[in-house]
Amino acid sequence: MLEAPDHLRAGETGLGRVWVENQKRHVPIFVLWFHARVGKKGKKERVIMNRRLDPMQRHALNWHIPSAARGSTMLWVSGVESQYPFGFLTKTIGVPIEKEITVWPRRQEYRL
Repeated sequence: MLEAPDHLRAGETGLGRVWVENQKRHVPIFVLWFHARVGKKGKKERVIMNRRLDPMQRHALNWHIPSAARGSTMLWVSGVESQYPFGFLTKTIGVPIEKEITVWPRRQEYRL
């Protein structure tokens, strides 16, 4: 699940969360990462889970969302990857998650 910030302003970094849930009953999950970006042409970033996630638990991964131009934009999270159990193989699964957000205008200093 992708949780976006309520108020994102142009020129500022926002905090989003990617929730990971281990629905397995007996097997933990180790070291996952996601590809995340703002807009279709945004630079891909990795959101990494460096910890063990035990069965039937969930954990929020913080994603520092880079500033975007004001207006409506899309957040994309896709490509769940893991190198567990072998460090030389990378497994990619999953369907992209999209969420539309509104980026508010840049903060202005007010003077009387």
